[in-house]
Amino acid sequence: MQNKLLNALNMITTTQPIYNGLSIRQIISRLHPEMIKQHRKEYLKNCIEVYKNEQSGKNLTWNEGVKNRNLNLILFYLKSC
Repeated sequence: MQNKLLNALNMITTTQPIYNGLSIRQIISRLHPEMIKQHRKEYLKNCIEVYKNEQSGKNLTWNEGVKNRNLNLILFYLKSC
C-alpha cells in the first residue's frame, strides 16, 4: 500500500490542487497536529483516490464514501480537543 501511495504522490506535484482546491502540501499543513501517522496516510490516500477518480470520471459515487471517511477522521480529532 505504501508503494502505491508513493507512486501516486510522484504523479501529482505537491503544488497542484487535488482535493477541495488544495495541494498535497497544503493538505498536510492543515491536518490536525495530533493526528497520528496512520490517519495522516489514510487521509492523503483518500485525497489521492478521489482525485484519480475525478480525473478518470470513474467511481464518482464511491468518492462520496471516501470523502465521508476523511470527514470522520477530521471530526474525530476536532471532538477530542
